[in-house]
Amino acid sequence: SYGLSAGIWCVTRDINGNKKINLGRCQGNTYSFSSTGQEQVFVAPKTGTYKIELWGAGGGNAHALGVLFDQGGRGAYVAGEIKLQKNDVLYLQVGSRGGDGTIIEDMNRLTAFSYPSVGGSAGYNGGGKGFDDPQTDAGGGGGGATDIRLTSGNWDVFESLKIRIMVAGGGGGISRYYSVKSAIHQRGKAGAGGTIHGEDAAKLLEAHPLNGHGATQIDGYQFGIGENGEYCMTSLNGAGGGAGGYFGSRTGACGIKLFEMPTGAGGGSSYVSGCDGCKAIEKKSSSDQVLFTDQSIHYSKKKFTNIVMKSGTQKMPNPFGGTMTGNRNDGYARITFIK
Repeated sequence: SYGLSAGIWCVTRDINGNKKINLGRCQGNTYSFSSTGQEQVFVAPKTGTYKIELWGAGGGNAHALGVLFDQGGRGAYVAGEIKLQKNDVLYLQVGSRGGDGTIIEDMNRLTAFSYPSVGGSAGYNGGGKGFDDPQTDAGGGGGGATDIRLTSGNWDVFESLKIRIMVAGGGGGISRYYSVKSAIHQRGKAGAGGTIHGEDAAKLLEAHPLNGHGATQIDGYQFGIGENGEYCMTSLNGAGGGAGGYFGSRTGACGIKLFEMPTGAGGGSSYVSGCDGCKAIEKKSSSDQVLFTDQSIHYSKKKFTNIVMKSGTQKMPNPFGGTMTGNRNDGYARITFIK
């Protein structure tokens, strides 16, 4: 996982003069935030234009036949510039990587086939848990999204999710799969966090339908929340958890026929207020009825310019220098005063 960036601890004050300690670090005009598993706060120190960059977290890996395979989906990247007034407050939820499936090497639980295994933990901020398996084939957990909100609140409360103005989708957790590619088998791989549409998982058998679809701007498992890995009615369990995002993705669902192998979960979708192709949520939406407008700008009227969106399959900036293809680690956020 990422370490903390260089710099001193950031200390700012909220609009009432109370001290707020950002849990990231700052250096000059740049404020950086690692994943902490809780809400973090940024108070604009002065009026001007700020560049905000977000990295969604990667999905966890699965054990298959006793081997850990590095095929969890990678997180997306979004960036944009926004005008803030001095003392404007932004609330950050920085996603964590989905956990890997883990074998329980306990002789008292050893069966004629293998040790049992536990599905990877859910990535903070929307990732779903990977499903357990009675053999060594547990799925990986889904990666959490990283987002910017305008009000404080628990990450999974709908009224808090509704006020997000920028979201970088996480990568899906990989399900049990066979690594050998043949005339009928494809190498399994979970879907990466996407731009306006999460990436689909790679299907395992060419003749079978794809189950691990990426989330979109208006559809997925839930608004902001990925699905937990589900139980398969076969001996091939270990489904990967869905990813967090604007919409969270569905798990790598089981096949409709006996002994079809579950694929990886799809990736979560991303959103930036003002981006081409984005769908803004309506203010009157509720958890029972999520409605969308025909425009991309959030109902708060906060919007970004110079927007960049990269899926987890694309080259993107590495927050610690250089570039990388997707983010396989915890999420990250960076806010830089420009002018």
